[in-house]
Amino acid sequence: MKIKRVIFGLVLVMAALLLGASTAFGAVKGTTFTASLMGAKEVPPVSTMASGDATFILSDDGTQLAYTVTVSGISDVFAAHIHLAPAGSNGSVVAGLFGVKMLGPFDGTLAQGTITAADLKGPLAGMSLDALITEIKAGNTYVNVHTAANPPGEIRGQIVT
Repeated sequence: MKIKRVIFGLVLVMAALLLGASTAFGAVKGTTFTASLMGAKEVPPVSTMASGDATFILSDDGTQLAYTVTVSGISDVFAAHIHLAPAGSNGSVVAGLFGVKMLGPFDGTLAQGTITAADLKGPLAGMSLDALITEIKAGNTYVNVHTAANPPGEIRGQIVT
């Protein structure tokens, strides 16, 4: 009887450890991340009326990050990316979101898609999607929308939970 209690106790401890490890090291399934995009968040700040939002939703299995980027009052967009750097710093591109040159003013959904480990670039190339999620949770990623008027970026926002 005592052995059964010990084994049962060990099984409970192992289950708790496994559950804790999966949520501590991985992202919670269905997690949503967002970014509010504006010129004032660029480094250095950009004076613009443009703004936008980005939403990211992690798949239940943690292998895909669906995204939507919407913008308003922006013109001549040629790219949008996720970059790796904290607020106030510029960093390397780690995932592309949009890469088709769009001439003229635009309001609406700029890009929609899904990021997987195969899409990671720069310092995250060859890593699992969990590497990107870890950086997002640490506050080390931002969305940047690049335009002809502001090639380094016209609107930007840190990705937050």
